[in-house]
Amino acid sequence: MLLTIGMMVKNEGKHLEECLEALSLIREALDSELIIIDTGSDDNTVEIAKKFTENVYFHEWNEHFSEMRNKVISYSKGDWYFSLDGDEIVSNPETIINFFKSGKYKKYKTAFVTQKNYTDEKNENFTKILVPRLFENDEDFHFEGAVHNQPQFKKPIYGLSTVLDHYGYISSDKELMEKKFQRTATILKRELEKDPENIYYWYQLSRSYAMHGDNGEALDAILKAYNIMKDKKHG
Repeated sequence: MLLTIGMMVKNEGKHLEECLEALSLIREALDSELIIIDTGSDDNTVEIAKKFTENVYFHEWNEHFSEMRNKVISYSKGDWYFSLDGDEIVSNPETIINFFKSGKYKKYKTAFVTQKNYTDEKNENFTKILVPRLFENDEDFHFEGAVHNQPQFKKPIYGLSTVLDHYGYISSDKELMEKKFQRTATILKRELEKDPENIYYWYQLSRSYAMHGDNGEALDAILKAYNIMKDKKHG
């Protein structure tokens, strides 16, 4: 099998059907499978997922994103792996199809795409970042990190023109933003208790505080990251 599309979801009913519909062209054009792990949804997420694939599995959420994502990988059979979230929609799936149909993928180990992060309900405001999402699915491929998990990918890298429309951080949805802040900040603080000199986690905690409007805490966290980095440089 050429491609596994792997997803970890929980309460993604708002966008999941559109997300999975957008994958239909890819699944029809390529020898592929869709693997979905649900970590405890209490909305219609599972019902929607089962309309698109038989490969829906259940694992209890353990507050460790990478362990959950690695469970998805453990079910995969594809030579390549496409990691996607339930609040992301592939706006131009033909770019992924062409990457594989052309044979270009044979020259690379990883492909980056553009994640377009909308921040308002009218979809007028957004930011864009490049993110690694397609990977050669060899025995070494996995994710690391309890939160803001990082795929451990290899070079060479290709830059696709694929765009993922991401709706997970729409700031006008106050309840959603508060839940995400509490979840992320709690995990980051727990991990920093284990590894208090982890610069990446201090940086991410600062970002979380800033997005939540806690500017004083955000400044404290980023200064902590800076001081650790400075001490390591001169140590």
